[in-house]
Amino acid sequence: MSRERYNAEIKCPNCEQQGTLRVSENDYPFMKNLDRNVTVTSGNFEANMINDNDAKIICKSCAAEFQW
Repeated sequence: MSRERYNAEIKCPNCEQQGTLRVSENDYPFMKNLDRNVTVTSGNFEANMINDNDAKIICKSCAAEFQW
C-alpha cells in the first residue's frame, strides 16, 4: 500500500512556539479511510489523531491544546 507523506508547520496559539508535524496517509483517492498518522519532527509538542481527519496537538511548553 502506498503512503503519501508531507510536513506541516504548526504554531502554538498561546506561546507561539513553532514546530513541524510529519503526516502520512493513504495515497489512493478511492480509499474510504485515509488512515492518517502524525508525528512531531521538531518543536516541543505532542500530537495524536482524534478522528480520521483531525489531530490534537499539545504544547509541552505551556500545556495549550489545539486541533490541526
